[in-house]
Amino acid sequence: MTTAHIDVLVNAAAAYDVLHGQHPAAAGAALLALNQASYAHRYADSLDDADRQAVSLGYRLGTSEAPLHPYAVAIAVACWRYQSCEVPGWDTTAAAALAGRILAAAEAEIAREDPDQMTLIAHRHHRGPVPRYRASALYNRLPWGFATLTDATREHCDPQAGGSLGDRAVLARCAGLTDPLRPATRAGAS
Repeated sequence: MTTAHIDVLVNAAAAYDVLHGQHPAAAGAALLALNQASYAHRYADSLDDADRQAVSLGYRLGTSEAPLHPYAVAIAVACWRYQSCEVPGWDTTAAAALAGRILAAAEAEIAREDPDQMTLIAHRHHRGPVPRYRASALYNRLPWGFATLTDATREHCDPQAGGSLGDRAVLARCAGLTDPLRPATRAGAS
């Protein structure tokens, strides 16, 4: 997981005011540490030196004044959860609680903008019902992992605002992020 992906989560947490007094950089470090611990736990027997080096990297907060798209925030949380769940007890950690608050805030924003998007529906890729927005074209065009913080902004994601989602340069930046459990060395790296 890139540090830029963690930046999406931390910037969303700050924008939604769900840090509960935690410093943004500390929150990001906790999110990244749990993700890296999950990777190390899942692949302990097969880690090579490059993997160990990537897992040991620290976190340096990147910020943006640009508003994030709530669908991008929701998919960033889903990706983080999927990639961070290998450590026993992960769901009881402060980082997991923060991710839950971020998702709740993003979904509240989605509901304010279009309440119908929170209607639960059956979806072929999920075991149970999911909010309608998760079956939307926009949600499903978003990258699973974010290569840059800019890739999650409203300006980038909203096609009605001239967003560049689907731009070849954006897809190229995200191309290395297709393996959801392989950590990247730095923001934008894969």
